Amino acid sequence: MSTDVNGLYYLPGASSTARVAELTNGTPTADTNTIVTVAVLEGGDGALPDIRDDWQRCLAAAPDHQQLFSFEYFSAWLRYEARGGRFSGETRVLVARHRDGEVLGILPLACKRYGLLRIWMLAGPYEPLRGFLCHPRLIHEVSEAFARKLVSMHIWLQAVRIGPVDISFPEVALLLEHMKRLTGRLASFETPAAVYATGLPTTVAQFEEWVRASKARSRIASRQRRLERDEGLRIERYANPGGELLGRILEECRLVESRSWLATAADGRLRFTTEEQLSFWRHLCDRDASARRDVDFWVVYSGEKPVAFDLVITLGVVRYLYAGQYDQDYSKHGLGWMLYMAYTREGIERGVRTIDMGTGSVEYKQQAGGAVFDVRRDSCLLPGGVLGTAAAKVLASDRWRRLLRGIRDWRRIGLAGILAAVASRQAEMGVIIAGDDVVAAPVLFAMLQTLVVMA
Repeated sequence: MSTDVNGLYYLPGASSTARVAELTNGTPTADTNTIVTVAVLEGGDGALPDIRDDWQRCLAAAPDHQQLFSFEYFSAWLRYEARGGRFSGETRVLVARHRDGEVLGILPLACKRYGLLRIWMLAGPYEPLRGFLCHPRLIHEVSEAFARKLVSMHIWLQAVRIGPVDISFPEVALLLEHMKRLTGRLASFETPAAVYATGLPTTVAQFEEWVRASKARSRIASRQRRLERDEGLRIERYANPGGELLGRILEECRLVESRSWLATAADGRLRFTTEEQLSFWRHLCDRDASARRDVDFWVVYSGEKPVAFDLVITLGVVRYLYAGQYDQDYSKHGLGWMLYMAYTREGIERGVRTIDMGTGSVEYKQQAGGAVFDVRRDSCLLPGGVLGTAAAKVLASDRWRRLLRGIRDWRRIGLAGILAAVASRQAEMGVIIAGDDVVAAPVLFAMLQTLVVMA
């Protein structure tokens, strides 16, 4: 299995079969069913089954890019952020074991309800990524065993969502390839492209030269020195904080976020506002110390006032920008750039080779040295039968997905809003379909709900 120089498993633009062959160096060594078995463990009330010890042993053998997916990580998310609303509190954990009893993989699912329909989704926060544990020694066998179980375990009125995921990770690519091979009910589609800063300088001296080589970066460095001198601006890094210090930092993040543009945006996704959101980080940082995973808060202060922050998670040679905001009163200071250069420089000192900047603000991130990689996907395994196969084909069609987005918009802004959009040529819709007007059969209605949710 080959990786690029930055430690990410970027795949070539070849066919699916060719990609799987490259990842596995050909075919499995033996029949998967004789090597790996998968058990489905049920949990309730937003809790995982009590398999902490097996989970930790599996995590210890997992590669760096899976080190975020600890027992405490998923437990904290289920307890604090996946409660209420459409979440039912039901959980399922797929546990893959070698025939000698060793745990080789763990794939957790959480349940959302949409009327009659239940969607079992890969558990975890939406960003930076969702994923699962898979032992690198038998990656092909474990991925295929998980795929077989996912395809066989759900019935009418149940679907499985795998995403958003990074298909540059081999276990993810293999899981989706096996699911696609086993059934015609898997619909996969692209999500917004991710921006990565790759090929970073390997020494601080090279980093300094990288800063000087760009007028924009040089201006930011000069501005930072001036603000440090004239306005008392400083940048602090808090590595894996806990206890009272963590509580103070979270409160500072909440304060900055409340003064940011995100607080007034119609579709803004605040991350440090509710007690549940803050409890997620308290739980994770206080209970899940790991030598192979670092959670760092970088905060900019003007005097004693916090005015910007970035939260970055480091797994091996890859650093993920999880969240960041700035006070709107300081929007002209380029604080985001200053933070980026600060944690990039520190990352280079510890061997970071790639920074995952996430999605959105692509042009801004490209100016910071990022490049766009089409490696993220979202997939849905639809309910069984002919209807599921037909719905998968509909969901894979851009034309039909535009129509289904229209249905979703109608539910949100009403018929008048949709008609106004159509009249102003801002949307293309041939017909409007929703709810029981489609058909009385609850199965087909549930299928339509799946399409609307995933569109």
